[in-house]
Amino acid sequence: MTGVALTWKASNTSIRMPFGSRMFCFSLEVKMQKMTKEQKSLQIKKEARATLILFFICMFWHIGFGWGLSGHTDITIAKLPLWWWLSTPGLFVVGLVGVIILLKFVFKDFSLDDDEAGKEAQHAE
Repeated sequence: MTGVALTWKASNTSIRMPFGSRMFCFSLEVKMQKMTKEQKSLQIKKEARATLILFFICMFWHIGFGWGLSGHTDITIAKLPLWWWLSTPGLFVVGLVGVIILLKFVFKDFSLDDDEAGKEAQHAE
């Protein structure tokens, strides 16, 4: 069989997507954490706060190098000024590293469903 297959598994659900010319299977086991409503609320706020901080870091990076260095240096790389290299591709690198850090250290997998309400509905039947 040809084509690359990307497989994602989460709670007994499997999705396969074909890509490329050979068949490879990548699987990601998602382990949901059990959390109370208060813990979920705190985690959501923590993730939102960290994402906003990354946004402002990226914004200040782009503005700082884009307008801050513009006209102040004559350094060029591939006939493009240094401020362009630092503000545009540099912003991509900063954003990518920031997202990786957020995913590794801040974000957690948990269900947004109200598990307690679901259990109470089952007991009422």
